[in-house]
Amino acid sequence: MWRLAAEHRFVDDPLPTTLQVVADASEIGATDAVRVMIRVLDQVGNKLPFMSDPVTVTVAGPARRLGPEVVPLRAGATGAWVQAEAAGEITVTVTHDRLGSHTIHLTAKGAS
Repeated sequence: MWRLAAEHRFVDDPLPTTLQVVADASEIGATDAVRVMIRVLDQVGNKLPFMSDPVTVTVAGPARRLGPEVVPLRAGATGAWVQAEAAGEITVTVTHDRLGSHTIHLTAKGAS
């Protein structure tokens, strides 16, 4: 007797539908860095491996982006690093020409 171990959905004509922006942590130390992963997904949530469009990464608040502002997707994904410079609220906005902008909020905590 066998049991289903995994199930995956695919579409006949995958189209870029979602700009996914996810940080490794939502709270970091006042001088820590955090990785932000950026992916372009199709209608059912699969990464689009042939997508190589550029995205623009902007950072507001007490932090700075490590690396260039405009980065290309590679196999439908890329990453950016954000370095906190002080405690406070940090806003990271990623913009794609076709999919618009997606914003996430991070918190840099001071030493306790």
